[in-house]
Amino acid sequence: TVGEAVKHLLNRFQEDDIQKLDSYHQAIKALLRGQRLPLLEMALQTLKSLSTAQYRLFRATVSALMNADGKMDLSEFVLEQFLRRVLDSYFFTTVQRRQHYKSFKLVIEDFGLLLSALSHHGHDDSKSAEEAFNVAIADLDELESRPQFLARSACGFPQLEQAIDKLAGCSYPMKQKIILACATGIISDGKINIEEFELLRAVACVLDCPIPLAVTYK
Repeated sequence: TVGEAVKHLLNRFQEDDIQKLDSYHQAIKALLRGQRLPLLEMALQTLKSLSTAQYRLFRATVSALMNADGKMDLSEFVLEQFLRRVLDSYFFTTVQRRQHYKSFKLVIEDFGLLLSALSHHGHDDSKSAEEAFNVAIADLDELESRPQFLARSACGFPQLEQAIDKLAGCSYPMKQKIILACATGIISDGKINIEEFELLRAVACVLDCPIPLAVTYK
């Protein structure tokens, strides 16, 4: 069970450490949902002071906690993307051979999956999600082909992560258009909910196009 998995992980720590962890946990629980991502981003910079061995232990512990219930939720996915882009790339300096794309034709399916995923996370019903998707692509006249709206079942986190990684190989002008299209779809209903905003910021982080926090969401 999840409780047993967490208990097993806690066996690695001393009693004083467990008490500190519990106090931090209670403090974080008291935060508003919108305050957690800024706190994470501040913590990411501090974690760069760890040794590589310490970071490997930290990463393994985080992964074990996220996998304890056998599934991933949106908050965990967002955390994973920030860890991959900010810390994994810092501690593990293996060279990644990434394709470079200068045409949307080569990434149109990935672009469509990203926009579909964001639309679904911002709307409860498929019809509203598709309307947001159509608004997002309305001004992209330069596309050689149009991205297709995908069902929620086709936009799982593994598929989304693969799509984001591929889009990270796009040229910066393309990345700007990707982020703008995502933001256009998000605000199409006149509001920004925290789930879609955090997902967008995670995507922007992986694409090396960070988005400031000065945005109001509901």
